[in-house]
Amino acid sequence: MEKSNRLFILVLACLAASNAPAQNPTPTQPPAYVDEAPLPKGWPKPGPYDQVSEKSYPSYRAAFTTENRENGAFRTLFSHIQKNDIPMTAPVEISMAEGDGQNLRQTSLAFLYQDTAVGKTGADGANVEVRDVPAMKTLSYTWQGDRNEANIAKAKAALEAALKDRKIEAKGFRLLGYNGPGIPEIKRTWELQALLHASALATPATPPATSTTPDPTKPWLSDPRFLEFHHDPEIRQALSELLALKEWSGSNQEIQEKKAALKAAVERGINKNPKSVLHLLFGFTYNDNYNFSGGSHERFVHIYPELAITLLDQVPKGLTRQSLAQLIGSEWAESDQKAAFAWANQQTDSKIKSAILVGVISSWGKTDLKGALAYVETLPPGVLLDRDQTISEAFTKNCSAARGYQGALAMMRSLPEGRDKELAAEGISYYMATEDPRAAWDLASGIADSGLRPRAEQRVLIALRFGALTDPDAASQWMQSLPPGPPKDTLSEIISGPLAANDPQAAFDIAAGIGNSDLRTTTLKNVVEQWSKEDPAAAAQWINGSSLPQELKTHLLKR
Repeated sequence: MEKSNRLFILVLACLAASNAPAQNPTPTQPPAYVDEAPLPKGWPKPGPYDQVSEKSYPSYRAAFTTENRENGAFRTLFSHIQKNDIPMTAPVEISMAEGDGQNLRQTSLAFLYQDTAVGKTGADGANVEVRDVPAMKTLSYTWQGDRNEANIAKAKAALEAALKDRKIEAKGFRLLGYNGPGIPEIKRTWELQALLHASALATPATPPATSTTPDPTKPWLSDPRFLEFHHDPEIRQALSELLALKEWSGSNQEIQEKKAALKAAVERGINKNPKSVLHLLFGFTYNDNYNFSGGSHERFVHIYPELAITLLDQVPKGLTRQSLAQLIGSEWAESDQKAAFAWANQQTDSKIKSAILVGVISSWGKTDLKGALAYVETLPPGVLLDRDQTISEAFTKNCSAARGYQGALAMMRSLPEGRDKELAAEGISYYMATEDPRAAWDLASGIADSGLRPRAEQRVLIALRFGALTDPDAASQWMQSLPPGPPKDTLSEIISGPLAANDPQAAFDIAAGIGNSDLRTTTLKNVVEQWSKEDPAAAAQWINGSSLPQELKTHLLKR
């Protein structure tokens, strides 16, 4: 596996911020960047450390999600890059906004592409959008150690002082995370950056053709997805006013008045520029061929589902319209399940009706799995076109809503043997993978269906690769208990990554035992590369003394 792919075990470190005060060990050497993966083309390395510096970044491509659960955000983006075979880079980009007091909170997560020639822009499913970010300038503060409130606050204070000295304002903040749990905490590099307006410094960055100055008082409307189009200011204003009433419990009359104003603004906007309106309200983006690809803005659906469904006809027929119908059904069901069902039953297009029902029923499963499953059984054959997804997702959503899986497990165990029980196991194991990967594996590997089992097992391995592996020794024992085959090889490759930083000899032995020759060679290369940074002589001695074929030894020693 390429170095860029094995990097992303760093996501746990990038997402799991501590609220405790900084307790970093005192470094014995000056900070130095530990390079785990390539940076995007043209990006500067992190640093200098413990001071504010001015930095320039070229335009770049990245996949963004505003999924509000940390593990959910990672899963969403990882599924995207796996499906599209996108190599990953460092760092992980985390957009930050003001939270309580002066604290910064995460608002979106992005995986960066190697360059703008990789992949294509546009939305991918309901929660991912790939876009090209214009060149920019930043003020940056870099440190090594933990990501916690104390260290972020220190970096933010330094940046704010520098902004004040320069008499300029930032248009936002982002946090860049470069290292994962395989690197000792004291050696992990972080950069907090203040993003600057194009005219803020003497050498301005190239501005986007459709840039709009974000409103710092409305961070939701300052989501970068909304700034790439010439959005109708009337719609933005009407939407923000309705949002404010909803959040501050406005009177019913006030809410209805604001709804009417928003609907009127949307109708005028649709007549002028339907693409822009749909992008603003749902996050959808047209690609270069003017086809519609997916996207969402769940908050708008919650606020005004009646308007959301009237806009569905503006979306060209096909999978995109079905995806949006499923999204609206799922989100609407959380506030008014009866109305969402009624909307589904009004549909004459069987595919749209099925998509809505998938969303509504899976959302129902958050709070009433038994009721949701019973309803599925009442549907005539052919009404629910993706029954498997509905059952599996209902169990996953139930775990997520309950922030635990015991209730869903109890429900699964009460089901008779058969496909529904195995779909439940798939859905639960997907959630369990980041909580208890060994238990998730046991559940997934017990699925009898040869089509469902590999997919469920793969989800567990993905979770281990990207953050859930906290005990390499225990995972090594687990790996040794597995029969030879792809899962054992993959688990061995995963274990060797974080193990190489602290016990390279053990990592080398595990990698050498991988059955798949291509994966074995790639994993050994990665271990040797990591080991050679720390102790090249010991790495060479170990390779020469191993039982590997001479051709492979020669290849590894060249590194």
